[in-house]
Amino acid sequence: MLAHIKTILNGQYGGGLKMLENSINTCPDEIWLQNAGRTPYWHNVLHTLFFTDLYLEGKLDGFVPPEPIGMTELDPSGVVPDIPYTKSEMLAYLAHCRQKSVTAIGSLTASSVDEMVDFPWVKKDYLALIFYNLRHIQHHVGQLNLILRQRLDHHAPWVDVD
Repeated sequence: MLAHIKTILNGQYGGGLKMLENSINTCPDEIWLQNAGRTPYWHNVLHTLFFTDLYLEGKLDGFVPPEPIGMTELDPSGVVPDIPYTKSEMLAYLAHCRQKSVTAIGSLTASSVDEMVDFPWVKKDYLALIFYNLRHIQHHVGQLNLILRQRLDHHAPWVDVD
């Protein structure tokens, strides 16, 4: 059964991250830099990828995102980095998260899915955190697509998975 769950999770992470990738690629440069609510479009992408990476890690202790990504997403004041990340930087981070999801899901065991993960803002077993993370990705993909729909009257395409 665990093998079947891993297959489903890999498909859903792959689909969710592909939809995020489509949202990045569909976004014109002028919207990329514009505020989309409280923060710029690019920052919504950064936020989504940062927490995808962190939740797949399963712990805050020792977590370091790949360069040039910093740790500003953990600042409780909601600070936005001074210099916007580019689409290519976010696509590289997305590729990192995609590979990390495959590795993390591939290494799941009957005991590791029950291990408790304790962040200051959420405490769940690791399997529940994986599903929580998927919902977080889709929540922000929905936001990004709404912005594209409102400003361009189109959105990034839906991705189906088997």
